[in-house]
Amino acid sequence: VNEKQAGYMLEHAEELIEGLWSKGDLPLDQSLMNKYFASQDENSDVRVPGYFAGMWSVHELVLSGSDFLELTGTDTSEILDLIRERVLR
Repeated sequence: VNEKQAGYMLEHAEELIEGLWSKGDLPLDQSLMNKYFASQDENSDVRVPGYFAGMWSVHELVLSGSDFLELTGTDTSEILDLIRERVLR
């Protein structure tokens, strides 16, 4: 991730996170992989928003009081509920 991409992702964090998590706990298929996890053109604003959204969401959950080690063993559906409750306002 270059500086421009990182800046864009930080500036648009909630929008990127909402775009990914608003669909719920969908099975990861090729379409979702291509949209959120496949590297895009090096000159684009966003390169791997799925990984960024996951990292940012966990960061925000920890800042709001969640225990990181507990989060690692939490079901995805519970994580999504926490993200909707604490991160996406």
